[in-house]
Amino acid sequence: MPAKLSIHVPTQAVAIHVLDDGAALTLGRAPENDCVLAHDSVSRRHARIAQAADGHWRIEDLGSKNGIRVDGNRVRDAELAPSQWLAIGDVFCEFERVDPEAVAHLRERAQHRRQSSQLWINRIATSDSVDTLVDTLLRGIVEIAECRRGFLLVADGAGSLRVRACHAMDASDLGGAAFSGSRSAVDRSIRERRAVYLSDRRDRDSLRDKASIVARGIRALVSFPLLDESRLLGVAYADTDDEAKIFSELDADLLKAFAERASAALTAIEIDAKLSTMESFYGSRPAPAFRAGDVPVWSDAADAKGLGG
Repeated sequence: MPAKLSIHVPTQAVAIHVLDDGAALTLGRAPENDCVLAHDSVSRRHARIAQAADGHWRIEDLGSKNGIRVDGNRVRDAELAPSQWLAIGDVFCEFERVDPEAVAHLRERAQHRRQSSQLWINRIATSDSVDTLVDTLLRGIVEIAECRRGFLLVADGAGSLRVRACHAMDASDLGGAAFSGSRSAVDRSIRERRAVYLSDRRDRDSLRDKASIVARGIRALVSFPLLDESRLLGVAYADTDDEAKIFSELDADLLKAFAERASAALTAIEIDAKLSTMESFYGSRPAPAFRAGDVPVWSDAADAKGLGG
């Protein structure tokens, strides 16, 4: 029977590998592995998972420094149960045997999501105004990420990031203490210029203010920068309270492609020069702002502008 291996590297999208009958998978930091794990606890050639002649799946330590653990016990070689957690160094993985019909469903759903994502990319290309582009960009991100709400920050000509649009939430939500955990993820995506994915308990516990994440019922969130080469154009954020949501590498690939097209569109229409249209979004209240070059202190910025709730 085929198997599925879900690999949870902290703050990254979950890597899902479907193992067909008779397959084998090597895991490690070196690029020649079938599955490359970019984590300090993982050796260059760390482990191998393969199906034995009797049909059972086994895991083997390839001489790693930090070893492998199955159900918390360190092993050199072990048979894997039909559903089991294991650790490659400090990277947790979930192993599951799946029937061929489930494998076919996974692949069909992935194809459907790719087609849907391409439709959103096409809509960006046909946006004829700043407002239309921003609305399409944010709604596309929320739908592609399979989330419930989100917001978009856009950099102005002075290098400050401002709330440009919200979906199923209010700009005032960004100023209160209840948002502090999510701000940690956004701060990290700005600082490291990369997407940050949080979609399981270990991810959420990595936030310095995880209580706010739990209080707001967030089960998965993503924050990623919109870049023109090294220039920060904006930041997109989405989250959901769906218990079943896990951000996979498919999510990461789809969002990366969409973000690249969105960044090109933002640059092409010179959205920086048109931020005056934000007045229609905020009315008489000024938008919160912080310098894009630094990790912002969101609560101070929001409270100073009257958005603290």
